[in-house]
Amino acid sequence: MISRLIRTSILAILALGLAIIAAEGSPASAIGESQLRGLERPVVSVITADVSWVEPPGRLGLAGGWTVELAEPSLDLNDLAVGIVNGNAQRVRVIGTTVPGRRDKLVTRAEFVILTRHEITAPGRHGRQASAAGAQLDTAPIRHRSSALKDGETIVGFLSSFIPDGLTLHVDATTDYEVIVNGSTEFDGFTALTDLAIGDFLEVRGQVDGTTIIAERIKLRADGGGSILEGAITGFTASGFDLEVDSTIYEVVITSGTLFQNFGSLSDLEIGDDVKAKGDLQGTVLTATEVELISGGGGGGGGGGGGGGGGGGGGSGVDFEYKGLLTRLLPPDRFAMDDGRTYRVDASSIFDPIIGSYSGLAAGQYLEVKAVRTASGENLVAEIEFEGESQGGQGYVEFEGTVLAIDQSSLEFDNGTIVLLLPSTLFTGDADSWQAVVPGWSAEVRALLDLTGAFSAIEVRAENPQPATVGGQEFEPQQALVVPVAGANGDALGARYGAEVVGRVGDLALLLWWPDPIDDDLLADLSADFEVAAVEPNYYFRDPETVRRRYPTVDRNATNLKLLEQPAAHQVRMSESHSLADGQGIVIALIDTGVDPLHPVLRRRLIPGGLDLVDGDLTPWEERDGIDDDGDGDIDEATGHGTFVASIIAIAAPGASILPYRVLDDDGGGTAYNLALALADAIQRRVDVINLSLVYQERSTAVDLLLERAADQGIVVVTSAGNDSLASIPFPASDSHTLAVAALAADGLTLADFSNRSDGVDMVAPGDGVYGGLDEQTFGTSSGTSMAAPFVSATVAILLSADPGLDPLLVRNALAQSGVAIQDGVWSGKVLDMAAAAALVVNP
Repeated sequence: MISRLIRTSILAILALGLAIIAAEGSPASAIGESQLRGLERPVVSVITADVSWVEPPGRLGLAGGWTVELAEPSLDLNDLAVGIVNGNAQRVRVIGTTVPGRRDKLVTRAEFVILTRHEITAPGRHGRQASAAGAQLDTAPIRHRSSALKDGETIVGFLSSFIPDGLTLHVDATTDYEVIVNGSTEFDGFTALTDLAIGDFLEVRGQVDGTTIIAERIKLRADGGGSILEGAITGFTASGFDLEVDSTIYEVVITSGTLFQNFGSLSDLEIGDDVKAKGDLQGTVLTATEVELISGGGGGGGGGGGGGGGGGGGGSGVDFEYKGLLTRLLPPDRFAMDDGRTYRVDASSIFDPIIGSYSGLAAGQYLEVKAVRTASGENLVAEIEFEGESQGGQGYVEFEGTVLAIDQSSLEFDNGTIVLLLPSTLFTGDADSWQAVVPGWSAEVRALLDLTGAFSAIEVRAENPQPATVGGQEFEPQQALVVPVAGANGDALGARYGAEVVGRVGDLALLLWWPDPIDDDLLADLSADFEVAAVEPNYYFRDPETVRRRYPTVDRNATNLKLLEQPAAHQVRMSESHSLADGQGIVIALIDTGVDPLHPVLRRRLIPGGLDLVDGDLTPWEERDGIDDDGDGDIDEATGHGTFVASIIAIAAPGASILPYRVLDDDGGGTAYNLALALADAIQRRVDVINLSLVYQERSTAVDLLLERAADQGIVVVTSAGNDSLASIPFPASDSHTLAVAALAADGLTLADFSNRSDGVDMVAPGDGVYGGLDEQTFGTSSGTSMAAPFVSATVAILLSADPGLDPLLVRNALAQSGVAIQDGVWSGKVLDMAAAAALVVNP
């Protein structure tokens, strides 16, 4: 079997000295940038490495041979160049697209963050492991001469995270400081660090050592109206607009009391305008008291001119026109076009007689829309004209068939039809790109028929009639994760077996892709290769609730009191534990379906820096697509899962910060490669706790090695035990480097009937009828071991905030010693007692 093709004798050697320098993402149809290098396939990538050289305005080189070509040369590299000249070796983290086989090229898409390298000296939980962490992260110490800020001189920025002995101050795209607080630090505008929140605007003075400040004074600045953000508008929302500030996207909320400077209303703004917004900043949401237009303001359009005949005002009272494809209905009164905008209709909207009303609209129609930008930022439809299913020989058609052949530019079907693939072609179903489609699969196609009779695919929904499985565990049929031995040439290794390297997890693992499905013989050959330590298919995994179709019930009469006073909170003595510690300064990485950043329970609790490895972007938010992508009869069944888990962490460890990663899609599925990328990034960021509410049927060696590395660096990993009612637990809960959590029944006396149980279970926590937050700012009740795990993750955060010197073994012992004994048939274990665990650490 494929799962057995592991060369354990080499793994023991391999585990030593592996460095996480880069983490590249998997191919995604959302990239839409294959035109950058002809027919070569770009993939979303995350690269972290030291800067080797800089050529302003738009090129720089990184250690390891990377050349970065900025997609936006307007980004100023002069400060970086000066930093290198002055001897400050710097490390950058870039999000961009790479081309397989051309490892020396990378084009940035979004984030560009520069981190000055410095010696790891911060005391606390990681202090005893500073040297090892520095070696694994390739952060060779560079000492800086200390200097005191002059009288009246301060450094101003936003509080981006808490560290064991202070906080991190985000100043701009090129500068972050660690602010160390001691007994002589003076506080102005607040009394203790616990009064501060992520996103607060601070003024700091003190002794500067590189990017570390020993704080003499920290002032909470109000500026008469709160925080100030200055940046470019990237889009409009129902309540305002999105603002990009130093590669971070903030939502600016406009209220009736918001004062406008240099413009009259939101309809005067456009995407790309530079604005300054002042107001109350909570996390990444700023409720504006004042908005000032700095530059831009062409007027009308809000989201910029339309395409396909769109552009400026189309007549009296019309701000812009757009001609294109209706892609999605959003009842009761909205729809989306292929320009990316959302439109709303009301009683004043004029419909073409062929359509008649909103009920006459349908996805796939070709329309001309005239719209008005309202003060709230909506695109209100003034008039809709139906351009028909065919216009001048053009039309949108739909058909289905069996894929006969495929290449980089077209699909051929068994009926002889050939469909051209575009950079913008959307792939759904069992394929997220053309690379994943296999001859013999069935496909539904929506395409544009042009005057020459050629079909250009708008959307392809491909289905694998016989999913590739090993022991019941599905995997990407043309992909494998390979763990090479140290020093092996990954590109040469892939080439020997006819594969392309389409992703890397640092120096730990390679993601290989073949034109045809892989088989046991191929993997056996790879396993026998002297340069391969381990090989496995790129397995799928899921959250345990969607596996067993256990979905939440939405509460239409939600209150915060229900969340805080629910029976589950009393069962673990949650509120009593908070009198001893609350998780202050601890960061919990939540690797799940993403989160709803606007949920009231999560405001001021999320920290920036997480990744969406499903879509390949920097916003790991919950997303619904309204499609049954996995063909199980349920739509978007997993959306809200990550928000629910995050909400339990938020109430159970009110002082902890949450760093979200999205590795599961809206149907609850993901790949081992994306999970490995998220784990590698979280480890590199030195988080304190990782919550994994997800399950496999097969063990992933690459993930196993990362779990071992997390434990070696003092990171506690908490996992859900699964919902199969079995006397065994799945991976990763079965891994010895994790804390496996089973679910307690609502009666508080036995295990929930759905919960797995075995000697590998470390802790039991409430998981039956738990109340929590869901996406779209709702609340509800859900059951599963995924709901139990965050109670334990939050408790671990509380223990670490009480004693930062605890390592994973000491945490495990504290939980076991303080837990309440439970007997369920022949199985026995310990139920979580948050207050007893905190007391054991605070008063040993």
